[in-house]
Amino acid sequence: MTRVVLGLLIAVTTAQTKAPAAQPAAGSARDELGRARIAVLGPHAPDGLRSLRLRGRLRVGISREEAVDGLVDVRVLLPDRFLRVDAVNGSERRSGFRGRTLLTPGGDATAEHASFVRLMLGLIAFAPPEPKLAFESTGEPAFADTIAIDVAASGFAARMVFDSTSHVPLRLVYDSRYGAGTVMSFANRRDVDGVQLPSRVTTLIADRVLETLMFDEMQVNPDLHDTDFSR
Repeated sequence: MTRVVLGLLIAVTTAQTKAPAAQPAAGSARDELGRARIAVLGPHAPDGLRSLRLRGRLRVGISREEAVDGLVDVRVLLPDRFLRVDAVNGSERRSGFRGRTLLTPGGDATAEHASFVRLMLGLIAFAPPEPKLAFESTGEPAFADTIAIDVAASGFAARMVFDSTSHVPLRLVYDSRYGAGTVMSFANRRDVDGVQLPSRVTTLIADRVLETLMFDEMQVNPDLHDTDFSR
């Protein structure tokens, strides 16, 4: 049953990704991103969103039948500080960047920035200043319960899907090393100091779930400094 559900979700989102796009409408695409940001931040959010810290549980899919559990700690200091710490089976992996300093051992800066952009777009509809993103409406009349825009930059491309009523981000669809149609979904939003943050972030492909992040503790504007972003 799980594989059937995953297959249906990939089929729908891939259909959205590959359907013919209408004429570009960058203004309306940016407007939709703005509506999403308002929906996420709400009327009672802090005047300035400066930082986030998300801590909880991690489940990584090793294969279709096997997964391992661990802990995850995500730290963000806008606009250009990002660190994710995974602890699995007694070992720790750090990934991210501090300004132009890469924090991922043996990592790739372009890939780390792409991960950050996807996370920020899905969490709070925030477009980091780098890389410079271009937004384009798909203009597709199908899937009446959602709205989709295309987001692109050098080394980055994704389709961002919103709920057509609430305007909150639902998922991003992009190509990865696993192939086309990788889906990153954002669910179970909770009010955290006026910000509607998803407590569950799932990344999947057609035949399996790659990882699930389950945030038990979410903080808005925690006191973070450069020393919190180390290798």
